[in-house]
Amino acid sequence: MIGCSAGLPNKDMVDKINFSYFLTAGNIDFNYLELKSLTKELKNSNTNFYFMEFDGIHEWPPLNVMKEAIYFLYFNAQKKDESSNKSALVESYISYENTQLNKAVSQNNILEQVNIYERMSIFLKNNTSTNNYKNKYKQLCNNSIYKLHQKNNEMFLQMEPSLQAELASNITAKDSKWWSNKIDEIIQSSRMAKSKEEKLMHLRLLNYMSLISFMYADNALKNNKLDESQKYLSIYEKVDPNNSEVYYLQAVFYAKQNKNDLALVSLEKAVSKGFDDFERIRNDNNFHFSEIELELIRNAQK
Repeated sequence: MIGCSAGLPNKDMVDKINFSYFLTAGNIDFNYLELKSLTKELKNSNTNFYFMEFDGIHEWPPLNVMKEAIYFLYFNAQKKDESSNKSALVESYISYENTQLNKAVSQNNILEQVNIYERMSIFLKNNTSTNNYKNKYKQLCNNSIYKLHQKNNEMFLQMEPSLQAELASNITAKDSKWWSNKIDEIIQSSRMAKSKEEKLMHLRLLNYMSLISFMYADNALKNNKLDESQKYLSIYEKVDPNNSEVYYLQAVFYAKQNKNDLALVSLEKAVSKGFDDFERIRNDNNFHFSEIELELIRNAQK
């Protein structure tokens, strides 16, 4: 199984897993904490798993991550089939990782070197000798740069849940002005961060607020609570101005007030930000656009 940006429905399932489990998430995904928490649970079980993060938000992983996932699943599948010819796959994988390793060494990227040696130790453990990879991994884990990364990462991961809870508890309690200032504060903190780990935490908080404001705005609109939805939409736009969903919901907000011209402008902006689900517009009962107006919306892509 490949789990992308989401974990299990509940922790009780951890001890019931009887399959190979590859997990992945972006390092500024609002669900990153969920995956990190799950990996701790999995380490205390007998689950055969591997977690790989990438630079990114809540999105599908890039090709290189999916390639690692397929290697992982193939090696674990072949473990159960002793008749399989593993040598070609092993050689292919080692060659691939050596290319990534050479790149990491040339960039003096200690963290990536640690990740690669760890992967090779885990992926190849049932297929070939991994002593060299294990020794390299242990050696690099004692590197001062890696130790500092681990220390910072653990510190900010421990801080993050309480900061998320504080933000979530204030979504209804604080007004738009307070939120505007708060978002500016988090953005400034991300820019002034003294470490990469701190910067990533603040960026995840922003993406978490994007999720929370979307959920509240969407719910308020569905229940025709327009005053509330206006507040949540202002927070949503402030925290995630390049998200096309912001402007789609703005269009719904205007359409519910029969302000079709403003709804049209918002949808054109949504399209300019990457929105391309035109059937969703056509099937949304909030909108009553003519074919000419729908064509204008499409043209915003150009």
